[in-house]
Order: sequence, then C-alpha cells, then structure tokens
Amino acid sequence: AGSADFRSSSGGAISAAKMANVDREKFLHVQAGDEDKFDVFVEWIAANGGHFPKLHLKEYAEGNRGVHATDVIEDSELVMSIPYRCVFTVEMGKATSTGQRVLKSNIEGRFDAPKHIYLMLFLLIDAENEDSFFQPYYRILPQFLGGMPIFWSQEEYTYLRGSHLLNQCQMRKDAIRADYEEICEVDPSFSRFPLDRFAWARMIVCSRNFGGNIRGLRSSAMVPMADMLNHYRPRETRWGFDEQKEVFTIHSCCTIGAGDSVYDSYGKKCQHRFLLNYGFSIEDNREPDGKNPNQIHMTFDLLPESEDPARAIKQMLLDQVLHISDTLRGIRVSTVYTDKTTKEAFSYLRFLHMTDREIMPFFVRCQSGDWDITRELTLPVSLENEEKVLRHFGRVCMAQLKQYDTSWDEDKARLASEDGPQPFTNERNALIYMAGEKEICHFYIDLMMEGVRYIRMLKKRNVNDARKLQGMLREKYAEHDQIHDYSGSCEYVTHAIVHLLKTTFGVRDGPPPQRSSGKGSGGAGGGRGRGGEPRQVAEDGGVDGDNIKKSKKKKKKRGKS
Repeated sequence: AGSADFRSSSGGAISAAKMANVDREKFLHVQAGDEDKFDVFVEWIAANGGHFPKLHLKEYAEGNRGVHATDVIEDSELVMSIPYRCVFTVEMGKATSTGQRVLKSNIEGRFDAPKHIYLMLFLLIDAENEDSFFQPYYRILPQFLGGMPIFWSQEEYTYLRGSHLLNQCQMRKDAIRADYEEICEVDPSFSRFPLDRFAWARMIVCSRNFGGNIRGLRSSAMVPMADMLNHYRPRETRWGFDEQKEVFTIHSCCTIGAGDSVYDSYGKKCQHRFLLNYGFSIEDNREPDGKNPNQIHMTFDLLPESEDPARAIKQMLLDQVLHISDTLRGIRVSTVYTDKTTKEAFSYLRFLHMTDREIMPFFVRCQSGDWDITRELTLPVSLENEEKVLRHFGRVCMAQLKQYDTSWDEDKARLASEDGPQPFTNERNALIYMAGEKEICHFYIDLMMEGVRYIRMLKKRNVNDARKLQGMLREKYAEHDQIHDYSGSCEYVTHAIVHLLKTTFGVRDGPPPQRSSGKGSGGAGGGRGRGGEPRQVAEDGGVDGDNIKKSKKKKKKRGKS
C-alpha cells in the first residue's frame, strides 16, 4: 500500500475468552487503564454544564476506550448532555488564521473532505495554546492510531493482500498529503505541523465528528465525551443537537444494565468504512433483517471487439449520448440485490453484454437525458444476456479468490479458534474484513450456478420445463421470510428469474396454461381451477414477489390466532 508515511505504534494483543457476541462483549473483558487524565477531563465537562450522571469512562489500552453505565439506564432516558460551550465546530476552524487564508484562496473544492479540514485546523492550532479551554479534551485524545490502516506497517499490510482496500489506503494517504500541501502553499507557517501530525488530526476528526444543525448552520462538530461511545447495531442510543437549549444530547433507546457498555451506532456501513475510518471490523456485520452491508470492489469494462460485435455502438452511445468517457468502471457490490451500487453492477454488465438488436430499442430513452442505461437497467434484457451477466460475475469472483493467500473456510476457522488473532488486534480486524470479501465472492459464484441452471431450463422454451422450474422456485423460496431473514439469492430470483419466466412465455403470471388430460391432477400445475378450466402455473404457486408477501401475511395471521 505504498510507503507507511503516517505509521504509528499499534497496541498489543488483548486476551479474551471465547464470547457469544464478541462485538458487544469484548469491551467487558479488559482492564481499565490510567484514569487520572480522564478524571480531569470529566471534571472539566461537568464544571461547564455537562451532564452524564450514570456514565463512567474507561481506557482499555492506548487508543481503545469506551463508556460504561454505573447504574441502570432506563429506555428513553437522557444519558448525556454536552453544552455547546464544550463543542468546537467547522466555523471555529474557519475563523483561525490558516482557515481565513484557505477561505480567501478559494481552494476548498480541492480538499478530500472540506468540513474535516476546518475541524483539523482548529484542533491543531488551538492545541498549541497550553491555556486553551479545550486542553482537557486534547489530552485524552489517543496519540497513537495504530488500528487505522493508513498507519499500519508494511508487514501488517500483508494481512490485506489481494484486497482493493490496499489501494484505498494509498488513496487516503495521497489525499491527506495533497490536502496538507495545499494548506502549506497558502500558509507556509502551517508547515510547523509535520505531515504525520496532520494525518493524525485527519483521522481523529474523521472518526469522531458529528454532523447536524448547530447555531442555525448545517455543520460538523467535535463533541467531547460523546465521541467516546463505541459502535453497536441495532442502535441503543440516539443523539442530536438541541438548538433551543444549545446542548448536544444522547438518549437511550432501550434499557442498559449497570456495568454494561453504552453504545452509539455509527450507521449501517460496509466493513471497509469501519476499518479504514475507525480502525476496527465488525465480527457480525449483518442487520437484524439479515441484510449484510459488506461490499467488494469489482471492475468492469467494455468487451474487446473480437468478443463483442456491438462494441462500436456501445462506445458511441457512451461517448455521444451519455457523455461517459471512461468505460472502465469500479463498483462496490454487496449481496443485497436491490442496493444502489449492486443494481448498477448488474445494469452495467447487462449493457456490456447486449447485442446491437437489444440496444437499439433503448436509444431514444437514453437520448432523453434522464435515464442512464449503464446504471438503471434494473430488469434482465433476455435469457442469453442474463446468463452472460451471471457468468461474468462468476468469472470476476473466481479470479478475485485467487488473489488471496487463504480461503474463506480457513479464515472462518481462524476466527472461531481460541488460538486465532485476538480482539482489538489489527490482524483480527483484517481477517474479519477479508473473510467478508470472500463471502461475497462465494455468494456470486453460487448465484451464477443457480441462476444459469434456471435460465437453461427457460431457454428450452418448453412449458413443462417452465412448470418444473416454477415448482422448484416455489419449493425453495415461496415460504422464505425475506422480512426477517433476508436472502440475496431469493431477491434476485424474484426480481430477475421470475421476470424472465414471465417475459419468455408472454403472459403476466407465468407460462401459458396447459390443458389437462382429464386424468386428474398429477404434476406441477396439473390441478383444475374453477369452472373446469386448468389453472395457470402462477396460481398453482408462482414465485413472484406478491406471492411471497401473501405467504408471509398468512403466516403472521396464523400466529395471532
């Protein structure tokens, strides 16, 4: 990942017993560190109107700290109140001498994250003043951020071998360096802060700021004490800026037991954002409904002319109609079919594999200027096209798996072993992240195999095969509870395969009805409907989204009776 310009020391491994829920409980199995500086900090907050009577601050190791309850916290109770007096904002950074020069130079648009820059400026410049009002806060900020990958050693980067995250680490380093050089150019005196100190401030702000309306402006702020809460989902607290009282507040969303950690939710994010921005990975990053926000970076490009006779038409459409010059596209893909970026990946691949006959009907719509075929082609184009799309996904994922040093099964075994990397270590965080990438690869390989099998049945264009397929889909997916146990393959089937089944046979609800031989039911769809007419396959258990929803409603109704 390039040179380790910003590397700082990382903490040692911390032993922990095997736990049922490591994400919640790892903070309960560590010893508190030296709390003298924290006592001063807490006294400073309290003396200036801060209120958190049931909270206790713990430092587990350098760079690892959290907040615990000293007594039971009831649901919806005010957990913390921090007055604006103890908060510093983007506007305060703009008011510094360097901030003023940055504003006058009109270079804000060149920064990777402008709001973060101004918070960093205030933090670095104000901290030089030993008599600063905020010194008690500055003194408890971790000075070593060894958990964040931009500070890892070259040896630690080997944990991420094969992952695009290595490229992201380098891009983050490059962006920080570029921002630093821009500021030093407009204010040469700012070079008194070395690059590694600037990088430290960048990641402190990145991992701790809160955004909202503050004193009538949409801004971001550093909120002492509130930024000490660790992450957990589903959220157990909620926060906000109270403009009337001019305080930042945190309320509980559930009962929190005495001694328990008090958590904030940093939001639903992919593991790469947790690791890159906060320096940790989530052991189980699934949402309560079963959806997994983890993503993997994939790249797609136009096929060579030798493989795609329609390449020239596609190139012309991209250049002259959609005004897209770069055909190589990197897209973050998850196992959630309806995620925006996942839909874009499917859409772009459908476009890449379209024939000239398939493209032509879309030209007029593309020329309207309000529709992008490369991002919004959310339904399959044809059986042949969709099969190519699935096979393309499969090839990309199989090639990606070959880039890693270990297999998904090996990673899972190490994570489950008591002898594996311990909580809080970079090795474990990297292992969790890498296992998540490999899981997505295996998902798309499995989806390719399943989807191609269904498509091949449909390509026979035989009613009996269509009925057989619909019976298979009903058996596998119709009773699946997508609301509480999300399945990406189920969602793909109900959106894509069922659509292909309907369009292939030219009817709304499935293949054409098959006349009964009069010898009773027998076989899928053989039963007779009202008036002696044979039922259509969809009525005999179609697997479209409506049927799945109906089956859920019936199950819920039975549960209440």
